[in-house]
Amino acid sequence: MRIDKKLVLLVLFLIQIACFGQIIDEKIEELPQLQFDLQRHIDVSEIKEGMKGYGLTVFHGTTIEKFEVEVISVMPGHSAGRSAVLIKCNDPRFDLARGVQGCSGSPVYFKGRLLGAMAFGWEYSEEALYGVTPIKQMLDTYKVGLLSKRKKSKESVSSHFDRNLYANLMRADLLTDQQVAKMLVDSGLAKRANSSDNGVEMPLAWNISGMSSAGMKMLQRDLPGVIFNSTGVGAGHINGNIQSKPKLEPGSSIAVPLLSGDISGAAIGTVTEVIGNHVFAFGHPWNGAGPINSPMATAYIHTIMSSKRMSFKLGGDLEIVGTLLGDETPAVYGQVGIIPEMTDIEVQIRWPDMASGRTFNIKAMRDKKMSASLVYSAIIGALSYRGELFPEVTLEYEVKAQFDGAADMVCKGVADSTFILRNDISSSIALILNNPFKPVKLDKVEVKITLINKNSGVSIVYADIDKTQYAPGETVRTKVKLKGDRQGEKEFSVELKLPADLPNGKYKISIGNSAGYQRMLDTYQKALDSAFDLSDITQVLNRRFELKRDDLYISMALPKQGYTLKDKQLPSLPASKAAMLMDSRRQMPVGKYQEVIVNSIPTDLLIKGSLEYEITVSDK
Repeated sequence: MRIDKKLVLLVLFLIQIACFGQIIDEKIEELPQLQFDLQRHIDVSEIKEGMKGYGLTVFHGTTIEKFEVEVISVMPGHSAGRSAVLIKCNDPRFDLARGVQGCSGSPVYFKGRLLGAMAFGWEYSEEALYGVTPIKQMLDTYKVGLLSKRKKSKESVSSHFDRNLYANLMRADLLTDQQVAKMLVDSGLAKRANSSDNGVEMPLAWNISGMSSAGMKMLQRDLPGVIFNSTGVGAGHINGNIQSKPKLEPGSSIAVPLLSGDISGAAIGTVTEVIGNHVFAFGHPWNGAGPINSPMATAYIHTIMSSKRMSFKLGGDLEIVGTLLGDETPAVYGQVGIIPEMTDIEVQIRWPDMASGRTFNIKAMRDKKMSASLVYSAIIGALSYRGELFPEVTLEYEVKAQFDGAADMVCKGVADSTFILRNDISSSIALILNNPFKPVKLDKVEVKITLINKNSGVSIVYADIDKTQYAPGETVRTKVKLKGDRQGEKEFSVELKLPADLPNGKYKISIGNSAGYQRMLDTYQKALDSAFDLSDITQVLNRRFELKRDDLYISMALPKQGYTLKDKQLPSLPASKAAMLMDSRRQMPVGKYQEVIVNSIPTDLLIKGSLEYEITVSDK
């Protein structure tokens, strides 16, 4: 019997569709109770101006308290396809605080039924006015949560950074301040310009604890626009003093723990509705990411900090009890009982007067856009444990980042500023996680930092070359004098052997720090330090970290030009072949490079700057 292959393929295709549809139907059938229910929910059509009702929120600790509210107006066209209700909180506690970050999600009830969540307000408001997102709109968020559960670990490749950013990973700054700021804004860790001028949404209360005020200053200096509030004491430290274990319920505080452990940081809001193990909160998006996989925790509120601009709840996370799965415009949705994976961070700090030092253990939320900044926040928190760093301090550091989906990244070096740590560690992790080639997750980061109580920074006083004209194969000999504010003057000798077949001509020699040699690689060997797939990124970054900031370098570019085909060097490629490979119609990563010769010696000093000298090579 002859079998029609097209018919078989069609049948198989229809079976796949039917199975997929059945999976979706089964998921939806599991959640019939999450539909709008007129017995427990009230529709906006029933709301009239002047109606009195009540709201629920936590003012202190974990106790849910009731407060009176009154309808000011119904706003059917608040946003595209969505309505909102404007209310006023008639409670003396709101007279003091007015708009409060962290009240986002506080449920309001009329006729004993839930209307929705307090979700947006206005900075500098003279009255305690809030916009309410209807629960009918919030309940649909669970459908996005189903997508998050179905895709599980099958994460899509991030397009936050495009391939052009990987064209040369030997450049001075891996990520500029502007690129870091954009990543922070996109992740929700920094505030968008004029984000709340129109009262679009009530910002969440971003609280960080276990970090000194000095650490907060360092963090806000190096991460542009970061919006953490320092709580001083983490909520988790008072967990044992709570009489009963809190749970997520309407009006309770809910936290999204970005960091937890010895240093903790969380976004705090309020739960609007709980049906079974399904939780709806905020009344607005967290950062609008759609399907997500973020930790969801109970929270403790120390107090409400009153402010003329906008007050906020001061508190922190207690216990991770579930996972946020959906992040949409009307709400966030999560399920209790599903605990997400976190990134383990271990930071060992050794101070000059402490032989043993201290180890900080922290867990961070796994997120492509946030993880790099969270790792850096953990490092700064640990570094600032004993207060602000002295100006005369040198940091010796070793970092190992382990990824799921990528090779390990190892970074060793010395620095005299925390900005270098951001560029070396945070920016590198961000480039790996946000790469356009393949999904990657950050599993673990191990950091060892030793603080040396000295200023190792020195400048070049002069560099003397023994002569200006050389024959091929000769050695360029130099003497370099270095001087620092606390180091005095020190002299070093460094040499560079010229190739025996070096053509006649004039050449520029760079003498100085690793950055000078790095600039030469940036100028002449961009193609060799470009990434065309995920493995290239870690290879180039690890090669970059092999450059030592406390070495004295002498380097020179040779005239001989080669070509690269992806990561393969073709130093002797004929011009005709090169022309064919570099044809714009070919989809091949082909580039040019020039050879660079280099020599370096250790100095135990952080050299600032480089000098360039011109020499003449002649065989006559």
